[in-house]
Amino acid sequence: MLRSQYNTCMTTLLLILCSIFLYVTPYLNFELFFLSWFFFIPIIFLLERGKISPVRLGLIFGIASNLIATYWVSPTISNLTGAGLGLATSVHLLYSIYESIFFILVFLLVTLSLKKIKNIWFKYIFIIFIYVIFEQNFPRIFPYKLGNSQIIFTEISQLISILGINIISILVLIFNICLYEILFKKKIDVLYILIGIFLLAFYSGRFLENNFQNNFQKVSQIKIALIQPVNSLKEIIKIQKEINLENHQYDIIVWPESSLNKINLKRKEDYKEFQDAFYRNFKFNSKYLLLGSIVENDNGYFNSAILINSEYKIQDLYSKNKLMIFGEFYPLKNILSTIMPIYREFVELKRGEIKVVKTAGGLILGIVICYEDLFEDNAAQLAQLNSEILINLTNGKWYGDTLATYQHLMLAIPRAIENRRFLVRSTYNGVSAIISPKGEIINKIPKNKVGYISNNVSLIRAKSFYSIYKSQIKMIYHVIFGVLLILFLIKLRNK
Repeated sequence: MLRSQYNTCMTTLLLILCSIFLYVTPYLNFELFFLSWFFFIPIIFLLERGKISPVRLGLIFGIASNLIATYWVSPTISNLTGAGLGLATSVHLLYSIYESIFFILVFLLVTLSLKKIKNIWFKYIFIIFIYVIFEQNFPRIFPYKLGNSQIIFTEISQLISILGINIISILVLIFNICLYEILFKKKIDVLYILIGIFLLAFYSGRFLENNFQNNFQKVSQIKIALIQPVNSLKEIIKIQKEINLENHQYDIIVWPESSLNKINLKRKEDYKEFQDAFYRNFKFNSKYLLLGSIVENDNGYFNSAILINSEYKIQDLYSKNKLMIFGEFYPLKNILSTIMPIYREFVELKRGEIKVVKTAGGLILGIVICYEDLFEDNAAQLAQLNSEILINLTNGKWYGDTLATYQHLMLAIPRAIENRRFLVRSTYNGVSAIISPKGEIINKIPKNKVGYISNNVSLIRAKSFYSIYKSQIKMIYHVIFGVLLILFLIKLRNK
C-alpha cells in the first residue's frame, strides 16, 4: 500500500517537473519553441484524474516556472539596491508566489470544466479561453505569454498582425489538447483536426508574410545607426567617434537608455546651457541623435528619450509612461526602507504621457523606453498616432551575463509584427537589434559586446489590421469567453 502511494507521488512529481521543463525551456532558448506544444498535456492528465489538487499544482507550477524563467531577478535586485542575495531571493520568491495565483485560478477552472462538462468541444474551447483571458488580464511585471514562445516560428507568428498574440496562445493550447486526446484517449480522428488546424495556421501565416510588401506602403527609407556600450558613456563616445570618421550620412543615430546621467531642464536657459555643453563634449555626424537620460523639470524627474538635431538643440522628447515597480517608483517606501535602508534614498520618477516624437522634416518616431516594448498597448497607441517606426532605448547592464537581455529582445518582437513597423533597439550590454515588420532580426549586436550596427529602415504609415481593430478584437475574445461562461453556469445550475 505504502509502495503504491509512493509510486503515485513520484509519478505525479515527475509529470509536474516534465510540464515545468516543457513550459519554461522555450523562454530560455526560443529555438526550442516546439516544447510548448506538450507542456499542458501532463497538466490535463493530472487534473482530469484527480492526482493532485489544482491549488497545489498551480502553486508548485507557478513558483517553480517563474523562479526558473526569471532566475536573473535575484542578482538584479541585489545589484540595483545593494541588498544581500538572500533578501533579493526572498523578494523573487514572493513575486513567484504571486505569479502562481494565475495558474491556481486557471487550474481550478480547468478542473471544474473537466469534471462538469461532458461535451468535448465545449469543454476544451472553454478551457482554452479560460487560459487566454486570464493570461491577457492577469497583472504581471513581466508579461511572459504562452504565444511569445512561438515568436521565431515565422509563419505562425505572422497571425499576430491580424489577431494579436492571443491567437498564438490559442494555437499552442489546441496542439496540447489534441495531442492529449490522441495519446490518452486514442482518438485518432483528432489527428486530422490537428493537422488541418496546423496547415491552416501555417499557410495563413505564410500568405500574410508573402503579401506584406503589397499591403503596406513604404513612404521612404532612413539610414539609422544603433550604438551599444557595455559599461559607460566613454564607450559611447568612442564608438561615436568611429562613426564620425565614416563617410556615411545617417538620418538618426541612437544611444541607449541612461546614456547621460541627468539633464536639468527646469528653466528656458537650461536648454541653451545643455546645447552648449553637449556641443563641447559630444560630436555626431547625423541629422538627429536620440539618447536616453533622466530629465529634471518643474514637475520632477522623468526617464526620457531626447531627440537632438544637427544644431545640438533639443528637437523633442518623450518621457517613459510605464514605470518599473521598485525600479522607478517605490510603493511601501517607509516600510521597505527599514529592511533596505538604501531604499529611502531612491528618487521616484514621474510618468510621462504616450506621445510620438517628431523631427523638423516630418519624421514621426514611436519611442518605447526600457521594458515598455513588452506591452502591446504602448506600441499600439504610438501606431495610432501615426508613428512610422518604433525605437526602443534600454539599459540591460543591470542584468549582467544572464539571459534577461535575450528574453527582453524576443519578448519585444511581437510589437513589430502587431503594428507592422520596424523596431530598432539600442541597449546597454545588449542585445541591440534591428527587427523587420515581419519579426525577423535583420541585424544585431550580441550581449556584452561594444559596437554599433546600421541599416536602411523603411518608414511605414499604413496600419496593420490588428493595430486598427485591436480594441474590437480583444472585445471579441472577451465576448466569446463571456458566452462560454454563461453557458457553463447554466449547465451547472441545471445539474
